[in-house]
Amino acid sequence: MKKLIIVAVLIFTSSVYSQAFENGRITYQIFNNLKVDGNEEESVSNLLKEFAEVYYHLSFSGSKAMFEKEDTMSEKKSLMEIFAGSSVYYTDIEDKQVLREAPLLDNNYTIDFPFPEWEMSQETRKIGNYICYKATTIDIVYRRGRIIEKEIIVWYTPSVPISFGLKQFSGLPGLIVEMSANHIIFKLKKIKLNIKKGVKIKTPKVKELISMEEYSEKVAKISREEIKKRKKRKERELKK
Repeated sequence: MKKLIIVAVLIFTSSVYSQAFENGRITYQIFNNLKVDGNEEESVSNLLKEFAEVYYHLSFSGSKAMFEKEDTMSEKKSLMEIFAGSSVYYTDIEDKQVLREAPLLDNNYTIDFPFPEWEMSQETRKIGNYICYKATTIDIVYRRGRIIEKEIIVWYTPSVPISFGLKQFSGLPGLIVEMSANHIIFKLKKIKLNIKKGVKIKTPKVKELISMEEYSEKVAKISREEIKKRKKRKERELKK
């Protein structure tokens, strides 16, 4: 009950905190957090060095924000970029809504994420010039009919009262300075606030709103159908 009260207070105050700044653009760089043994460490390290640095931007204006990967000229995706993802996330603090466009074959879906329930900690850590507090939440992943829970660890600073977060992870009483998720660490690189020319936030084109679970079920169904088609093709080839 205590945890739920804390979360409710954070969500309620998030819009108040974000009003401290009219707009802003915050840049994060991603780093490898893969756990490998001594024999594989050098080969993985060399593999990651082959790719350019990857950056993500959190842009916000008023109560709306957008989180996206920085465009690069390279057509080659890095291993870190695959883990971190390249989807665009749209957040509306007032409506407590996070959306992600998710095209699938000929259909364009929009995934609706609930605001996370944060477990707060009094544990602190200094990152750069910021005193940060630890918070954790659980990311639910649906894979092949299984539910996988992945812990998300963030360090946020109340000294920069911005409650917009990375991807779907918003609602904290301060800017996320560092986030560990899915073998990747997002680290704060640059902050620009109250930009005179303003910040434009795109509006997602919502055609069909679904949950992450529903979207995952559609992906799994397509995968099963594709496996059946391949099996039938193989059987026909063997009969020839």
